[in-house]
Amino acid sequence: MASGFSNKVIGQTGEFAVCVQLGKMNLVATPFAGNLPHFDIVASNAELKVIPIQVKTTLANSSWMAGDARDWLEIELCPNSGRQTIIGLKPITHTELLTVYVWLSNKPGSSDRFFVLRKGDVQLAVQRCYGDWLSKHDGIRPKKQDSFHLTIPMSELVEYENNWSLIRDCLNSKKPVADFAEHD
Repeated sequence: MASGFSNKVIGQTGEFAVCVQLGKMNLVATPFAGNLPHFDIVASNAELKVIPIQVKTTLANSSWMAGDARDWLEIELCPNSGRQTIIGLKPITHTELLTVYVWLSNKPGSSDRFFVLRKGDVQLAVQRCYGDWLSKHDGIRPKKQDSFHLTIPMSELVEYENNWSLIRDCLNSKKPVADFAEHD
């Protein structure tokens, strides 16, 4: 189990890794070192259009901690049987927020992996993976029936691997947050 300090280093490393990839796309990006609640990086293109990006990082693992499934899904728990039933998607904010899931390799010379998608797409992946997991266990969590702990396996995000064009497309279609050019 990683310490709080190690988790911060892993998260910060993921943010910088995303900034490097954005730089390779001729975009300017800067991280905020976990000090903002909804996003970790802002990216800008040459036209000074700016977008926020959230980053989630895992180290040498095939899944990401995603917290509590009830943050994403409406779930009913039967107190007698311990069976969980997904009722539907929970209303969430910022469904268009861009999110990059980073898998950091811990082997020198091997590549990191990046999965680029919208927060709304993350919610659909959560619905699939949590629903599939519950189905395999007849809706009852084997160890702790009232747990809603959630991880997202890499297999749920493969279709979004290296989907960097999503960021460029969003920047190209978005109006500038501010017109900095007027103040030069």
